[in-house]
Amino acid sequence: MQTAWHQAFRVWFGITVAGVVSSAIVLFAMEIHCRKIRPLFFPHGGLRDTPGVIFLNLRQRTLITFGLTGILPMILIGTLCYYQIKSTQNYPPEQLLQNLFYLI
Repeated sequence: MQTAWHQAFRVWFGITVAGVVSSAIVLFAMEIHCRKIRPLFFPHGGLRDTPGVIFLNLRQRTLITFGLTGILPMILIGTLCYYQIKSTQNYPPEQLLQNLFYLI
């Protein structure tokens, strides 16, 4: 029989893995897309030679993508659920769960 901590860890681990996988897919898709349009913005070549351009290495781009596709949605959903529960404290539990399922 699973404890609440075991189940919470499994959910957290699943969300983390899904976040990493979705981040990788989005990162590589954006890299392919950016390679096609980069010459339109920088017709004379390299990004490093252009003044004022912020260069991010692969690790920084991966972390930003992971934050935007994996962590930020969890924070938003958690915040929405918290305020939904807070605003409907007097509802019966069945109706509260149904409202949360509709929210998510």
